[in-house]
Amino acid sequence: MSYILVTNDDGIESPSLHLLARSIADLGHVVTVAAPTTDRSGSGASVGHLWLDQPVKYSRHSEGGAFDMYAVDIPPAAIVSLAMNGAFGRRPDLVVSGVNPGWNVGQGLIHSGTFGAALTAASNGVPGVAISMDHRIASDGQMHWESANLVAAGVVEAIVERGLTPGAYNVNVPNVGVKQLRGLKQCQLAPVGSMWRLDVQTTSDDIRAVPTMTDRRPPHGTDLAALLTKWASLTYFQGLVPGVVPGRVIVEKVEEFIGDAVLLDGSSRFGLDRISESIVA
Repeated sequence: MSYILVTNDDGIESPSLHLLARSIADLGHVVTVAAPTTDRSGSGASVGHLWLDQPVKYSRHSEGGAFDMYAVDIPPAAIVSLAMNGAFGRRPDLVVSGVNPGWNVGQGLIHSGTFGAALTAASNGVPGVAISMDHRIASDGQMHWESANLVAAGVVEAIVERGLTPGAYNVNVPNVGVKQLRGLKQCQLAPVGSMWRLDVQTTSDDIRAVPTMTDRRPPHGTDLAALLTKWASLTYFQGLVPGVVPGRVIVEKVEEFIGDAVLLDGSSRFGLDRISESIVA
């Protein structure tokens, strides 16, 4: 039995959040729900002004006594940060975020508040799972939350039973019934522009971004390609892995700038000393 924090980026009133929490509690785990007071979609791993020593507003909600529920007026990643430091009881063993009513696939994943919560858990040494479901209505006119919760339950049990390495697990489930669900595939992220592009229209006083479908299809082996063929997808991230080669080039250039300034007794041929003086002034 594990202590599991369930959150989302759609807000405490989202029905899919409650269904997810119940499905995990039914596995025998101790569940606490802490989710944003309002919709925080697209917040990524934002924590806002969490570090400014300002009080964070929250309220308690009731779920028939099955688990504790908190509505917190901050993004989901900030909620996870607080949870890791004892805000809602002991430190969770696992964080599950979702179920998001809309896929979180491809490189655009960095903007997802659902995934931001899972990534924040992973950065704190705890496995984080983001669960999302295809937003398109199924052919039978239904949203098959049961399929998303079934996959979520399997992922949670695998992590708990086998003590898998902390990381961020991004899971997307097609909107089909359990009988139509083909299984789960481990996938790569679809590249930017797979199926959709962003048409930007600028006027004299506003900018409008319009998503437009294209003829391009995602490559085989990617998360979006799996969804389109009724497979759930799993993409695993070990965290923020630093690159080495580009970093060396940048280090050499910065050292050149520093060396130049030292030789010129604090000034620079690039005029950086004048920039500093203008800031102080």
